[in-house]
Amino acid sequence: MHNDCIIFSTSKKEKITLNDLSNTNLLLAESYCSYRNEINKHFSSSGIPLKSMIQINDGRTIIQFVQAGIGCSILPVAAIEPVPDRTVRRNLANTDFGLIIGIIRRNDQLDQSSERFYNELFCELKASRI
Repeated sequence: MHNDCIIFSTSKKEKITLNDLSNTNLLLAESYCSYRNEINKHFSSSGIPLKSMIQINDGRTIIQFVQAGIGCSILPVAAIEPVPDRTVRRNLANTDFGLIIGIIRRNDQLDQSSERFYNELFCELKASRI
């Protein structure tokens, strides 16, 4: 499944574009986050200004702000599965963030079954090019 990023909002609109978001209160992660950098690049390359934006450094707080109706956010799918109560999930139209994910593990030797699971997971992720 290749869903790079989605719009996370209380909006009833089915298709949401970057232009639709230019006049909304956008709740975004801090600038050091990779998906935040991608969001900035897409807005900048499209010539669309971010008129109203609040930076929040915690994903759960972003979700709570959306639930309270303070604004909407663009988050990775993994951050909102399952979709929290009092919110809706919408795809961001005509935008491909192409975010890269990675796997981390302990640096010491894993037991045999854990090592096998890690290798299978690594191969599956590599094959899907998430």
